[in-house]
Amino acid sequence: MKIRTGPGAGYTAVAQMGSGQWVGCWYPVTTDCNNTSTGVTTGDSYTCNGTTSNKWLKVGHNLTLRYVALGCVNVSQIPPGATVIG
Repeated sequence: MKIRTGPGAGYTAVAQMGSGQWVGCWYPVTTDCNNTSTGVTTGDSYTCNGTTSNKWLKVGHNLTLRYVALGCVNVSQIPPGATVIG
C-alpha cells in the first residue's frame, strides 16, 4: 500500500508500506484515528480487499500529513502514537 501526498491514486506516492507495518495516524485535534470527522477524509475512489471506497486515512509520514486508502488498512490495529513509517 502506498502513502500519498493527497487523498487519491493520482497523488504522488511518497512511501510503500508492507503488510503488517504500522503507520501513525494524524490527529491534530483528537487521538481517535478512526474518527471520521478528523482522522478520515474523502477523496478519489479506489478498490482494495474487494471493496470500493473513497475514504482515506490521514497519517503522519516524516512529520507531514499524508494519506493511505482506508479500506487497505486495519484501523482497529492502529494505536494512537504508533510508529510512523519513514
